[in-house]
Amino acid sequence: MSQYKFSTEIIDLQDKHLVVNSVVTEKKLKSIYVSKPIKYSHKYCTHCGSTNIKIHAYYKRTIKYLNIGLYKSIIIYNQRRFICRDCNKSFNETSALVDKGSTISNYSKIYILSKARTKISFTDIANEMDVSVTTAIKEFKDHIADYRCHLTEVVCLDEFKASTIAGEYALIIGDPISGKILDVLPSR
Repeated sequence: MSQYKFSTEIIDLQDKHLVVNSVVTEKKLKSIYVSKPIKYSHKYCTHCGSTNIKIHAYYKRTIKYLNIGLYKSIIIYNQRRFICRDCNKSFNETSALVDKGSTISNYSKIYILSKARTKISFTDIANEMDVSVTTAIKEFKDHIADYRCHLTEVVCLDEFKASTIAGEYALIIGDPISGKILDVLPSR
């Protein structure tokens, strides 16, 4: 059993309560089977707060994970579904490994964002992570805020030399009263 404890530490699962049950290697894919011991599961209903819950079902959830060495890897999470005996509503066991409704792990999302900070295309990121280009772009857009300042009563516009994709000159918008820069646009 201790070898699986070391396996958990090596692959660095975000949810420390998950236990690696087995690892299967086939061709270029490592399948890591994990589950959560019952003592670390929900003790109350997420809808009404009742403690009168029971395990309704188990289902296998396939989650894309980071590459391990030369192997692509997936985690097969044996997730529980609970049902409340008081309100009759069901809910899933939660885990820090993956968000609700997602098929890629939270570590994979962090890796996509860290790769997007470098000068690499979304296509290259998607190929490396074995996800679609749309998924890579969606993860980037979900976590990067496109914040723009509100325009004030008086604004100053100025252009300056900058090498951008949009052109040779960029535009800066400022507030002359407070002396703050409101925005910088890639072209004039």
